[in-house]
Amino acid sequence: MVFVQEEPVNQGAWWYLSARFCGEIYGHPFSVVARPESPSPAVGSSKVHKLEQEELLEEAFK
Repeated sequence: MVFVQEEPVNQGAWWYLSARFCGEIYGHPFSVVARPESPSPAVGSSKVHKLEQEELLEEAFK
């Protein structure tokens, strides 16, 4: 199973889920696809945001 979030990996629900379920949900390992760690939820550039969004979707459906 893969959890996909648009926020950076150090933000959003991933931290809660990984701590709560210790990397496993109902006996199945799970991982995350998210933006790289960042102190800000936005990159500040629409071009960079679009590239990151495309990479997220590509990785999520791999």
